[in-house]
Amino acid sequence: MQFTLTLPPDFVQQLAVHLLTDIRQELARQGATNNALAGKTADLLTSKMVAQRLKVHEKTVIRYIRLGRIHAANHGTLARPKYRVSEADCAAFYVANQA
Repeated sequence: MQFTLTLPPDFVQQLAVHLLTDIRQELARQGATNNALAGKTADLLTSKMVAQRLKVHEKTVIRYIRLGRIHAANHGTLARPKYRVSEADCAAFYVANQA
């Protein structure tokens, strides 16, 4: 049996807006501040930059990305991925995994 799902053209954009809104609310609820969420467009961070912010090894960040714990976009190829993580996703991961 096969199903076809038709989504509106702006569905992904609306979903991203809702997810970012949820992240902002969660960060505000927990008292975290983030300049990228203050109104400007979020900057993209490399896996090395994320590793420095989280104080872990770059390979650990890449493993988290591959496991789906950190949301990232691949700006490279499948053979040689170059992951980029938004400021909001980095902050959300930090808040969710704070000890």
